[in-house]
Amino acid sequence: MRIKTIKFKLFLGTSGIVVISFLITISAVGIIARSAVEKAAISDLTHISQVEGLRVKSSLDSAYQLAKTLAETYEGIDAFSAAQRRPLIENQLRELLKRHPEIQSLWSSWDRNAVDGSDDSFKGVSQATSIGRFNPGLFWLNGIITKEDVARPDSDIIKEDWFRIPAETGRTTVLEPYIYTYTEKKEDEQLVTSIVEPVHTAAGAFRGMVGVDLGLRDLGKTLSGSKDYTGEKIVLLSNKGMNIVHPDAKLIGKQFADIEGSEGREILDAIQAGKSYTGRIESKTAGAYSFICTYPIRLGESSSPWACCVI
Repeated sequence: MRIKTIKFKLFLGTSGIVVISFLITISAVGIIARSAVEKAAISDLTHISQVEGLRVKSSLDSAYQLAKTLAETYEGIDAFSAAQRRPLIENQLRELLKRHPEIQSLWSSWDRNAVDGSDDSFKGVSQATSIGRFNPGLFWLNGIITKEDVARPDSDIIKEDWFRIPAETGRTTVLEPYIYTYTEKKEDEQLVTSIVEPVHTAAGAFRGMVGVDLGLRDLGKTLSGSKDYTGEKIVLLSNKGMNIVHPDAKLIGKQFADIEGSEGREILDAIQAGKSYTGRIESKTAGAYSFICTYPIRLGESSSPWACCVI
């Protein structure tokens, strides 16, 4: 009887070890399987963020190259007589805008007396500031190229980021998206960004700038037109974390960190450093923890990269 009892205890002990080993094996397999699923999900999101990020970058690069080419062209403006320069610049902006209907506006702004030395003769007239500084701008309105005819106070212009930053840095500037109306009418307000390229003299001194404005509704079509994915949410983020493109139109113009969760600051740091980001986020819009991948979108010499974000 004692022997049977010992055998039974040994059986129980052995069975217990087998069961425990089985449970450990099952748990390990589950962990490995979950890890494999997570890796596959992150790999898919990384791929999507790169593909869509490059799609946006292609659109932005086209505008950047146009601004760059115009700035380089205007560096040789002294080859023309003083009387020819203002009409020449305005006509060139018009012809280029006609060839690029995807661009909302083309404009240029010049330093004091930098075009023809005759600013005083153009005070308050069309395409000039209150003190005559040359400031031409053309935009699309209902399919027609239209002059931006408001004579702006000069003191206001030189304080604006679009003038001040390229003038001070001498580098390509991509402005944080902003609400703007070309007609001065509120109903024509839209979200736009400007790619601004400085114009220099042959000696390298600042002379003025060329700007290309992109309507972000149109840029949004670059992403929203993609039907290759299901379940993923694609968001285009500005350098300061603004939702430029978002599946929920009501969230466009809002701060990503305010909408999606506490990890927003870390993601914003990665965007501003021009780095990719991979992790998990407590998504308020999805109502659950979600994987997130971002892909940096750099433009020329600009120090303000954007990011394509996939959740």
